[in-house]
Amino acid sequence: MNLLEHLETAQKSIFRFEYLQEFLVPGEETSLKRFEETGEVDVSDMGEWWSFLKSLHAKGVRTERVRLVREPQTRYTTCELLVHKKSVEQGDDIRVLKEKDLTPDLERLGDFWLVDDKIVLRMNYSPSGEYLGFEEVADTASYVAAREYLWAHALPLA
Repeated sequence: MNLLEHLETAQKSIFRFEYLQEFLVPGEETSLKRFEETGEVDVSDMGEWWSFLKSLHAKGVRTERVRLVREPQTRYTTCELLVHKKSVEQGDDIRVLKEKDLTPDLERLGDFWLVDDKIVLRMNYSPSGEYLGFEEVADTASYVAAREYLWAHALPLA
């Protein structure tokens, strides 16, 4: 199963923790450069994802995300937070965790998706932020506890 197929199995909730400050995504460099030059974000490639979110919401599935923000913010994080504000308009509940609230356990867990509090998909990235794939993790209890902590300590995206 690929990542999207796992997410499509959700019946109640999908939770995402974004730990990395920069992701190396093919094609995003142009958008980041435009953001630096104009202060505007390009969300033209988000339509498919937002349609997916709407299909989940129509089934009653909650979509939640917590984004770790370290200071000083990277240009990537600053740009991504603006894109996330647009995702909130699509029904995604996104919050921000300040670095001071990060615990060693969360650092160890890194980036992950949690589907219905039953399926953990740990995201793997290179040191430069290139996506290397995901692995399904059997220890769901640690990730469910992490989700609860993150949600309790994160602030709504302003």
